[in-house]
Amino acid sequence: MARARPFEFVKTLNRLGVGLEPTGSGDADLAGRPRKLMNKLARQGYTVERTGLDTKTLQGYGFEPDVVFDIGVDFGTPELYNAFPDRKFVLVDPVKESEQKVESWRGRIDYEFHCCAVGAKKGDITLNVPSTEAKTRHSRASILEFEDGYNDVFASIEERKIPMKRLDEISKGYKGTFGIKIDTEGYELEVIKGATQTLKKTEFVIAEASVQMRYKDGYRFSELVAAMAKNGFEILEFLRPIRPDAADCDVLFARFDSGRFHLTQD
Repeated sequence: MARARPFEFVKTLNRLGVGLEPTGSGDADLAGRPRKLMNKLARQGYTVERTGLDTKTLQGYGFEPDVVFDIGVDFGTPELYNAFPDRKFVLVDPVKESEQKVESWRGRIDYEFHCCAVGAKKGDITLNVPSTEAKTRHSRASILEFEDGYNDVFASIEERKIPMKRLDEISKGYKGTFGIKIDTEGYELEVIKGATQTLKKTEFVIAEASVQMRYKDGYRFSELVAAMAKNGFEILEFLRPIRPDAADCDVLFARFDSGRFHLTQD
């Protein structure tokens, strides 16, 4: 997780209607000095961390992809698009409704939309699109079948026949270095299996990774990490951490040979 920036943390508190005021004991000026406050907290064993994808954190790593693949789009990924506003984006989603949902980004970023699933092989496949009593949950659509306990959350499941492509097939038409974000509801490992050539040109991969068994025949977290290592990537950061009560987490992978894993001395 990325440590929260002190002044942004205070601004967020203010937006929530919360302020910092001295109590009259201890260091009286801490309320007006966010950086000093957070350093003091750290010495007491407390830190304030960001959880989730953050534009400034992503920009801070210095990635410079020419093309960014967003696999599993729904309404789009603003933090990713804002991190690389002048780059080419390839948005891929098997849910046809997503193409209309991302229209709000037209003119704001340079993107192309591909309506298909992404996996280890080319062909046709069944997409499971769940609905609650209130609405269809396009963002939860998955190639995999839901585990019984997870399935109980939904009132119905619509099955759609859709085309599947390998990311290696999709990326052939694009030049330069790549960045990849994957959120495919339990199908992330299959995406990686079909992207071995693409990954050779890739700087980073952001993946929503399963840590609990949400899907039948779903992967283990360790299997995803091993597959990424086989392709030359290691975990750089947990953007959204593993929690005992969470079914998934967001992981940032970077190339091991990128120099980002070298020990530095302060």
